[in-house]
Amino acid sequence: MNSNIQEKEERIIGILKPQTIRKIAASRKKLEISLKTKISIKSSIITVSGSEINNYLAEKVFEALDRNFPINVSLLLLDEDFILEDILIKEITKKKNIPIIRARIIGTEGKTLKVLGELSNSYVTLNDNTVSVIAPSENIKEITNAIISLINGSKQAKVYAYLEKNRKKKIFSKNKISDNPSKL
Repeated sequence: MNSNIQEKEERIIGILKPQTIRKIAASRKKLEISLKTKISIKSSIITVSGSEINNYLAEKVFEALDRNFPINVSLLLLDEDFILEDILIKEITKKKNIPIIRARIIGTEGKTLKVLGELSNSYVTLNDNTVSVIAPSENIKEITNAIISLINGSKQAKVYAYLEKNRKKKIFSKNKISDNPSKL
């Protein structure tokens, strides 16, 4: 048997929200091309058919779509440098004021979510009591620490300063390496 031929397998994707299934159905052709799989939708059951790795990646992309990320952001997970991370608010704090914590994470008209994403080169969504992040692996620690700090009551300005400091540090270290290649 030729080792270049990858065997196709079918995988049933777990339970997804109805809005996610509609989003997948509306963009099925684009997703099939990007994911290199065949997508079947029968009522609320989604089946993907492709190589084992492509089916796994499809599942990760659908997971991101289920957390309300746009399709183009969800497809970033096809790049091995990007990670999807979930932070469960109730696992971080025992406080009973979850609606206030959620409001602090969202910010006025979504400003906090937007600034967190911009400062950390990541994408952040909030669904129920779960904060989800898609970010390059090198940034995931900083953005999760920032979100945990917000959940624990840190002021937004302090969290922004933390992310800005880390961003400047990374830029400085990259410039330092590229300016002096002899130190590699």
